[in-house]
Amino acid sequence: MQPSAHPAPSRRPGYGPTVAAAVAGVLIAVVVLVVGIGSWVDDFPDLETQFQPGETVPVTLAADRPSVIYVSPTEAAYADRCAAELPGGTVAITESKTFTFLSGGRGWAARYELLADRDGTARLTCPRAGSGVLLAVGEQADNPALLRKLSGTIGFALVLGLAGIVTAVVLGMRTARRRRELRT
Repeated sequence: MQPSAHPAPSRRPGYGPTVAAAVAGVLIAVVVLVVGIGSWVDDFPDLETQFQPGETVPVTLAADRPSVIYVSPTEAAYADRCAAELPGGTVAITESKTFTFLSGGRGWAARYELLADRDGTARLTCPRAGSGVLLAVGEQADNPALLRKLSGTIGFALVLGLAGIVTAVVLGMRTARRRRELRT
């Protein structure tokens, strides 16, 4: 038998690597975003002491490091002043910087800042409020650090996602060019 006069058809390059690059870039970006936001949420204030308005609770305070009284739900109109007694010291209670977050399935909003002149355990009492209001004492949120972490996470995820898409576009253009060359 004689060899065929027609050359064997050459295999045309496929778009599999192009799709894989796009999918990988987007999936990596999503993973970075989910992990980063989880880490960001972990940096929210710990609510050490939760209590009902009208109760007196012990609160450990450190001099020169403010603690914050948070109220839940966040829209609760809790405008009453709390009082703190610290044996041998004083506790200044002032309006807090605004900060709202979710913890334990509840929304919390910063209302008052507690600043003791010495370390110790104070007895904190906040007046009764409407039903369903819960109070908590926790650390003060570091808003600038939280904002930097969130924006950095989102920015890094966007860069990774775009890198995957740009890589896919470049691979797709090369594949299309090779396929055209093989047709001629």
